Amino acid sequence: MATNVFKYRLRWADGSDAGEHEDSEAIKPHEILWIGGGRRLRVLELTPIDEKDSRFAGVLTVERADN
Repeated sequence: MATNVFKYRLRWADGSDAGEHEDSEAIKPHEILWIGGGRRLRVLELTPIDEKDSRFAGVLTVERADN
């Protein structure tokens, strides 16, 4: 049984690079991402990538989520 993996580019609200993220479920705006070291990011916006050759499902604009 194949498991879907959704890969995203991450960018901060100022447009700078924030890395990459993989998830077994599609991500939506306003969700919280748990990343390494217990850090949390809030998704502000999802921009889908419609290019067939792209390895990414989209670009997530994120900010640090307060505890």
